[in-house]
Order: sequence, then structure tokens, then C-alpha cells
Amino acid sequence: MEVQAIGPHAVNQAVKALAVARAYLLDDALDLTAAPSFVKLELHDEERTAVRFDVRAVTTAAAVVSKRVADGHDTEPPVR
Repeated sequence: MEVQAIGPHAVNQAVKALAVARAYLLDDALDLTAAPSFVKLELHDEERTAVRFDVRAVTTAAAVVSKRVADGHDTEPPVR
């Protein structure tokens, strides 16, 4: 998923939204990673720079341990 913002206020709101979303996902044992990048856009015949966040959901290590415990395995996370 991508989140894109133009201007300091919009970038600030986007970062806050990502932080709030991370908090909501904790109960589902998920976390978000967000990789920022800059993109140039043309809006109304004017070049603007935007910040784009490439957002991905990832399973937290705590979720792996909880699943193993629920399945009756030991509490050590799997070795990768």
C-alpha cells in the first residue's frame, strides 16, 4: 500500500496516521513498516514534490511465539 502526501501538514498527518494504525494492529500481532521516498508530481501545470510511504504489514515476533504456544510448542521462536 502507498500513502502519499504533499506539503508539511499533510506529511505530518500521514505520519500520525501510520502511528495510530500501528497501535490498532498490535492486537492482531501485526506491525507496519513504512519506507519513505520523494516523488515529483505535476499538479495544475506546476511541479510539486511529494513524500510517498511504501507501507507493508508484517507479523511481529510476539505473534510467532503466541502461535507456537497456542499450538503446544515451546516458546522459542523458529530459527531462520
